[in-house]
Amino acid sequence: MSSNAAFPHILFFSSLLFPLFLAASQASNVTFGNHLIAADGGSPWTSPSSDFAFGFPHLEDDNSFLLCIWFYQIPKQTIVWYVNGTGNPAPKNSKIELTTGGQLQLTDPTGQELWKAEIINSSNVAYAAMLGNGNFVLESKDFVHIWENFNQPTDTILPGQKLQVGRNLSSRLTNTNYSQGRFQFQLLQDGTLQINLVALPSYTPYDPYFTIGANPPDNRSRLVFNVSGRLYIKRSNGSIDDLSPINTYPVADFYDRATLDVHGAFYLYTHPRSSSGGREESYCRAVNGIPARECPPEYSQIDSNSSLSGCKPNIPLVCEEDESGFPEALFEFTELCSTDWPLADYERLGPVTEEHYKNSSEKVIV
Repeated sequence: MSSNAAFPHILFFSSLLFPLFLAASQASNVTFGNHLIAADGGSPWTSPSSDFAFGFPHLEDDNSFLLCIWFYQIPKQTIVWYVNGTGNPAPKNSKIELTTGGQLQLTDPTGQELWKAEIINSSNVAYAAMLGNGNFVLESKDFVHIWENFNQPTDTILPGQKLQVGRNLSSRLTNTNYSQGRFQFQLLQDGTLQINLVALPSYTPYDPYFTIGANPPDNRSRLVFNVSGRLYIKRSNGSIDDLSPINTYPVADFYDRATLDVHGAFYLYTHPRSSSGGREESYCRAVNGIPARECPPEYSQIDSNSSLSGCKPNIPLVCEEDESGFPEALFEFTELCSTDWPLADYERLGPVTEEHYKNSSEKVIV
C-alpha cells in the first residue's frame, strides 16, 4: 500500500460481524405503468421496511428535483445513488415510469427523455423493485436482475455491493452539484485499486495519490463491501486485502455506507437506525481534519462557491516590459513552504475541442 503525502485523504474503517438486519431479497415491487412525478409532497418507491427510497427528494431549488436513492429513515437527507451524467436536476413535473414496454425511463414535462436504464431486452422485464439493501432492480420473469443500480455506482457503495474491475466511483463536483467531480476511486483491469484526481473539463486522470497493487496482476479482482460491513479486495486465488479493521458496531442497529467525498477522501460512515442518541453521522474522523484546498497568494477561486473549481491569477498574465525595460520587474517570487504540484503544475485541458479551449482561455487553473 502506498499513499503520496500530498493527499493523505484515505480512511477505511469497520469490519462488522453481525447478520444483516434486512434481507436483500425483500422488495417492494413496481408494476408496469407505475410512475412518480417530480413535485412537492410526492411519495417515493420505498423498500419494504422503508429504509431506502427511490424517487425525487426535494432540492434547495423549488423547481429542481434529483432522481436518486436515499436513506429514508435518516433525518439529514443522505443520497447513496443518483442518475449520473451532466448532474443537471430534473425540472419540476418530470416523470420516472416503468413503461408497459419494460423501460425504466425519466422524461421531462414535455415527454422528452432525460435518462433511461440501459438494458438489452426490455421485453423480459417482469417488474421493478426497491430492495431492502438499497439496490433498485429491474427483475426478469426468471427472477434475474436485468438491471440494477448496484452495477452503476456513483459516489457511494453499500453493504452487499461489489465493485468489479473496470468500475469506479466518481465524487460529486460539490455537495449540492451532482455533476462528475474531481476525484475517481477505481479498480483497474489488473486488479489495482487507486484514487486519483482528474482534470476538468477533459476528465484526464492524474497520477494516483493512493494505490493498492495486485501482485501478480489479477483481472478478476473485486472490491467487496459485505453485508457485515467488512470492506476488502478479493483476489481470484482467494486471497484478501483487508481495508477495514474489526469494529463492534452491530449492523442490525446501524446504517452503513462508503463514500468518495468531494475532497477526494474515501470514508466509511455509520448512522444509528434509531433516531435517538444524537450521534453524528460519521464515526470516523480524518487524522488531520477534513481536507481543504486553498489558492496560492495572488490567486483566487474561479468559483467562490467551490474550493475544487481551480484557481486563477488576480491580475492578467502578460509579458510586457515595464518602464525599466525588464518584464521580470513586473513579477516577484513567493516561497510556499511544504508545497508541491507533482506532475501537475498546470491543469490538463486536453483532449478538448477548440471551442472548449477558447472558453477556458481566461481561466488559468493551477
